[in-house]
Amino acid sequence: MQGQGGVIRWYVMVACAVGVTCGVVRAQATDDPPNDGLNLTPSPEALLEVTRGKRDLSVFDLSLEQLMAMKVTSVQGVARDWFTTPAAIYVITHDEVRRSGHRSLAEALRLAPGVHVAQVDGRNWAISTRGINSLFAGKQLVLIDGRTVYTQLFNGVFWDEQDVMMADLDRIEVTRGPGATLWGANAVNGVISVTTRPADETQGWYLSGGGGNLHQGFGAVRYGGQIDDDTFFRVWGKYDNYDNFKRPDGRDWADDWDMYRTGFRVDRYVDINRTLTVSGGYYGSRRLGENVREPVPGAHLQFREAVGDGRTDGVHLQGKLAEENPEDGSGWSVQSYWMWEDRTVFDGVEANRHTFDLDWRHHFHLNDTNELIWGLGYRLHTSDVDDGSFLTLDPGQRTTHLLSAFVQDTITLSPDRLFAMIGTKLEHNSYTGFEVQPSGRVWWTPDEKQTVWAAVSRAVRTPSLASQNVRLVAAYVGAGPGNTAPFVPLELTGDPDLEAETVIALETGYRVRPRNDLTLDATVFYNMYDNQIVSPSAGYGSNTNRGEIDTYGAELSATWQVTAEWRLTGSYSYLNTHDYGNFDPPTNGIGPDHMVQMRSRYDITRDLEFNAAVYYVSRLRGAGVPGNVRLDLGVTWRPTENLELSVFGQNLLDPSHPEFNDPFLQSSAAEVPRAAYVQATVRF
Repeated sequence: MQGQGGVIRWYVMVACAVGVTCGVVRAQATDDPPNDGLNLTPSPEALLEVTRGKRDLSVFDLSLEQLMAMKVTSVQGVARDWFTTPAAIYVITHDEVRRSGHRSLAEALRLAPGVHVAQVDGRNWAISTRGINSLFAGKQLVLIDGRTVYTQLFNGVFWDEQDVMMADLDRIEVTRGPGATLWGANAVNGVISVTTRPADETQGWYLSGGGGNLHQGFGAVRYGGQIDDDTFFRVWGKYDNYDNFKRPDGRDWADDWDMYRTGFRVDRYVDINRTLTVSGGYYGSRRLGENVREPVPGAHLQFREAVGDGRTDGVHLQGKLAEENPEDGSGWSVQSYWMWEDRTVFDGVEANRHTFDLDWRHHFHLNDTNELIWGLGYRLHTSDVDDGSFLTLDPGQRTTHLLSAFVQDTITLSPDRLFAMIGTKLEHNSYTGFEVQPSGRVWWTPDEKQTVWAAVSRAVRTPSLASQNVRLVAAYVGAGPGNTAPFVPLELTGDPDLEAETVIALETGYRVRPRNDLTLDATVFYNMYDNQIVSPSAGYGSNTNRGEIDTYGAELSATWQVTAEWRLTGSYSYLNTHDYGNFDPPTNGIGPDHMVQMRSRYDITRDLEFNAAVYYVSRLRGAGVPGNVRLDLGVTWRPTENLELSVFGQNLLDPSHPEFNDPFLQSSAAEVPRAAYVQATVRF
């Protein structure tokens, strides 16, 4: 759907879908005793406990009741219970990450149902929900404490740059499906929102270190303190060193790398309702090992592997002032951040980027029926890209602007039973001009143990700097007799007139707790993608907007508290992708048809834990990667209150296997090896 007519047709679809669903469900709503479906504003006493550091600092052993009541903000813009949130959302808790043995944000996303997490090589990842995965999965927006880490350079995330002090992680909200109404362009297939703990919850010393055969050495230190009764802080640093992955023939892939990180956070509780947060961080590496496939000049259709070390540096500063008024349920926040990033990879491409962002949000109850949230935003992005051996951007320097506004209304159709939410995001960007991204949702909570919801959304993905300005030498061919000299380059070029990609997404879900020890969550979806940016199948030519894709599927997850000591978590995801023959090979449509995971956490004693996880991913037909089964095991022992010792094994079923292949940059798929590591942690 394109242009004004497409937007009008979309609004008609929203109105019809919401109207019909509301009518059917409202007719079934009863006068049962009310539940807490919408009225979740914290009490003054609870808010006071949070603002004075009295909240329970332990996130271990959350009960199912606590998990159901866990607050999420990614969908409605304000804190609401996960169980009654009208979207396919999964919350990865700090405890899940700790017990899984995953040591980075990218790895931790394996825990979420419906998320395809594939390691391309030692430091690169392809991560996407609901298919269309690639090295730069441009349909997945990623936020860390509200700061967008999605790069406009290639429309994706450099996952080796993005990490936090994992001990300070509070939760990761993974929303499958569009989140554009709140978060804007590029939140097409989902939003990953990472939240770290306030400084008052990370007081004292934390020391951790260890190593293994792949993650050869790592260490982290953090200190949290208190300036006065209302001001808390923490400072931290960490280092990680990784060995090479393997080639299919067993040789090293030459992708060993390391990373230094450091950061700080200060939280000041100005009064009972108002909080000021200032944070910042730095990361850097001079050893980003890479193995890139590039054409050989002066040789007909010949390629070589460029092996070397890239480098990266990045700094960010962020501030947020927020106020919540529990008396009337209103609140506001203003947030701003600045980021500088400098990265040299792909055999010499150096990208220097600056981003400034300012965001204002306000929510309030218009009356007993309507709760409004609205906001304004501005983002400035500058980039300066130097040429590599086979990849350039023309022009290499560019400044872009993004102006945005949104409004969203949550409507109580039947008190404590039936709700609707409708809103839209309005943006003007330097790539495609004006974009409209509306959505509508309806949900019904017949009792405190059930939530039924449905949604229809429109979202866009704007072109990247690379897709509009790239010049990539795909190969050299001989123009003389018998493919001899002179040799001319075959180039893939961008198109500055590319339009935004669009999706119309239909979703419905059911969340139920049939027993006190069991929670089930099911979702079905149908996505219609149009205007998809397609690179020519021959590898040279110009990018176009001729792609069209339909996907549909289902996702099911369950959590079962078998006993007080034993919890099982499982999920199954099905995806069917039809790209209408526009992708050959279908590299932009990569996604497994089936994904399964089963995780077990068992407390042998109060101080001894055993954790196990099995992950299955079916074959990636578009990438020629076979399916794989991964087994992870771990044991954690706390011999004293302050000391924790852990041993983890990962990918234990085979010596190595590929998870992804990028034919533009890799001569073959790198093999993810079997790994093990030990870790010791001290807190005081």
